[in-house]
Parts: sequence; structure tokens; C-alpha cells
Amino acid sequence: MAPARTCRRCASRHAEHEPASCLKAPVPPGGQELFFEQQSVLSLHRVRQAFVKARTAQANQIRGLLGEYGLVVPQGIAYIAQRVPALIEDAENELPGSFRLLIQRLLEHLKVLQQQVDEIECYVPRRFRLAIPSYSRLSQGCCLAKNWTGLA
Repeated sequence: MAPARTCRRCASRHAEHEPASCLKAPVPPGGQELFFEQQSVLSLHRVRQAFVKARTAQANQIRGLLGEYGLVVPQGIAYIAQRVPALIEDAENELPGSFRLLIQRLLEHLKVLQQQVDEIECYVPRRFRLAIPSYSRLSQGCCLAKNWTGLA
């Protein structure tokens, strides 16, 4: 039986028996905490992006359903927050009552999605908000986005 060789990377005499241990990068003191913080921020960003995608889909669904009745709402979440409540309350557009209730329910769900996006933005530490372009509007302080669409 041949003697165990010393691995050049990690100076382990048992590296040939544990090849995965050779590939681990040495972690500087305090580096583990920074890595976990970065992973946490990336996870928050991924979840925020999913909520933004769901919010956009909800807004497009509301816009499309109103379009079937000939009511046009411009693109943009702010327009939905501004114009749709007036449209569903307007008695002249002859929308069925059940449809008005449906749109009202969809608007409430859109508000919940907006609140979830805002809450996640508040969890992102300030130094990461400054580094990520999509968070640039929040660089002055936490939770500034709550009223940007009129949904909050």
C-alpha cells in the first residue's frame, strides 16, 4: 500500500480520500457572517422579484378584464390605483355588479402584493440598497415606497 500523499492545496495527508475537502476555500475570520448576509440579501431580492412579477401580472389582469368591457386603463400600476376605483364606482359604464365585486377583490389583492414588496424592501440593509439599482429610490431611508403607487 502506497503512503498517503500530501495535497498541495490544503496540506491534508488524507486529501485523496476526501477530495471535496481539498476544494473548500479557506474562509477568513468574519467572512462566514458576510457570506450569509449576502445570501440573505440575494434571497430577499429573489422573493421581491417574484412579488413584483405577481403584482405586474395582477395589474395586467385587471387592465385586461376592464378592456373586455371597453374601459381602457393606461399601463402602470399608479394608473390602476388612480383610475380603477372610480371606474368601478361609475354607474354610467353599466358594469355588472358581480364584475365590480370581482375587480374590487383583484384590487385588494394588488394592494397586498404591493405591501409585500414594500415590506421586503425594508428588510434589505441600506448598504445593499445603494448597490442595487432597483432599490435606488429607497436610498434615502426605509419604506419610502409605501405611497409611491397610491396602493398603500
